[in-house]
Amino acid sequence: MRRGEVIALYWSDIDFEHSQISITKSTGIVNGKAYTKEPKNKNSIREISVPGHIMDLLRRYRIEYKTYRISIGAQWIEHLEGEYIFIQWNGLQMYPSTPYNVFKKIIHAYNETHEQKLPEITLHGLRHTSATLLISENADIRTVSN
Repeated sequence: MRRGEVIALYWSDIDFEHSQISITKSTGIVNGKAYTKEPKNKNSIREISVPGHIMDLLRRYRIEYKTYRISIGAQWIEHLEGEYIFIQWNGLQMYPSTPYNVFKKIIHAYNETHEQKLPEITLHGLRHTSATLLISENADIRTVSN
């Protein structure tokens, strides 16, 4: 998924029963302000299958999310269209650059303590890495592209 697609996810986009995520929107930045829009192109609207271990992580995170929401009470800010999965402390949508900033910190922390270093790539670079790994394992290129 693209960064804007991830940030735009609501809990209602997750189909826990069928292990799928619906990609129907994306968050972009214009003049320093985040806004939600349609995805990059028509083919970007899609359902993606998610491995069981990721769905298990999402289930556990959902429990933590609900507990946290109750714990901050009236400070929680409702969003009319749904509950964002990736949020700021008060329930508002996470700013689009936050995941990459955290990802960079994790890589730097790892590289400071390990001899074999991780490459400093972007989150979008993980999309390319994933495609490369799938193709190297003989996945159909059309399927990977889609």
